[in-house]
Amino acid sequence: MKLNCRLGVRSVALFAFAWAASAVAETADVRIQKGVNAKGAQTVETRSVELEKVSETCYRFRLAKEAIPADAVVVEVVPSFMTAVRGDAGYWIAPRGELGRFTRDSGRWTTDVYNNHLIMPYFGFKTAAGMATCWIRGLRFESEVRLEIKNGAYEFFPRLRVAKMGCRPYENWVLEFRNLGSEADYSEAARFFRDTRLKAGEIVPLTEKMKTREEVAYLKDTFTARLPIFCSKPRQPGDQTPDTEPPVKVHYLPSQAERLMEDLKAAGVEKMEFCASGWTTGGYDGRFPAFFPCAEEIGGDEAIRKLAATAKRLGYRLGLQSAYTAAFRISPRWSEDIVCKNPDGSLLRGETYWCGGDTYRACVGRVSELFLDEDMKSWKSLGLTGANYLDVFTAISPCPCS
Repeated sequence: MKLNCRLGVRSVALFAFAWAASAVAETADVRIQKGVNAKGAQTVETRSVELEKVSETCYRFRLAKEAIPADAVVVEVVPSFMTAVRGDAGYWIAPRGELGRFTRDSGRWTTDVYNNHLIMPYFGFKTAAGMATCWIRGLRFESEVRLEIKNGAYEFFPRLRVAKMGCRPYENWVLEFRNLGSEADYSEAARFFRDTRLKAGEIVPLTEKMKTREEVAYLKDTFTARLPIFCSKPRQPGDQTPDTEPPVKVHYLPSQAERLMEDLKAAGVEKMEFCASGWTTGGYDGRFPAFFPCAEEIGGDEAIRKLAATAKRLGYRLGLQSAYTAAFRISPRWSEDIVCKNPDGSLLRGETYWCGGDTYRACVGRVSELFLDEDMKSWKSLGLTGANYLDVFTAISPCPCS
């Protein structure tokens, strides 16, 4: 069956939905949580709405950005077909592959950790009625996926984190629901998501990238091996200063990596790509978003340049690991201007501490604007031929800069 569920541009007022008529209506409970009232209880407004029927298997919910209440804490949309009770056959499956069955009496699961772990705006719910999916098409980075279990009753739904946005909504909140059929499972749901994005040109397959990018074509016959961390400071909480910064300890030298490459070549390994970490100033995760000069403890720029030359001579490739999503106060590039802000203007901290001390979330746009061109020239000067690995981008959601 060919499914057609195109997004429209029609705006609707809150709770004044004019859905297309359908023989069998699908409904959802819309819950708006606001602040605590005078009695100390959370204020919640709930309304059952009929979803817009786009096709026999596709329904849509759309809330205009102008209609999202400014005093809302969250807005939740709980479709009737994403509910179950303890003992039902089936499961819920989240964007990162987390899967649970209907076996509990109470509990909660959410992506709202580490600045919202919603890596893909897509999740599913399998019951006897079919494989239901939800694709968050608007305000995806402001949305959360949430599971609530109370007295054995399951609800799996998207949630708009209005109070955490720090600004007025910049686009409509659009949710696209589908039933892929009773025979479908999570693999069918994944294929639909992938194939839809491929047809839209949102994803370029590696087979296509190989045609124009030689570094991608090289990897079709081998894989990337991570070298041991060259050097690092110990992980300690707190902000570091020049007076309190721990010393860098060397774990593995570029010259040792050169010998490893020579041994692999002698053993008949013709192709290999290597990724080096802990090469930066201050060692591994030591002074982000500063990377250069290369750590003097392992021989500085010249040692990395020599390692890259050895890799190239042997027919191998070398790339470097770095990250633009974190900032440490010990960094020579530190400025509050490059750090993301909470709605109240305070600095947005990371979830933990690393070798550079307490982590702050860097504004990727600002950091790229200030430093990327300079860093690209520095990387190029090292003679690297492999692909550089920019860490974390597929592990966390983007953080709001302000």
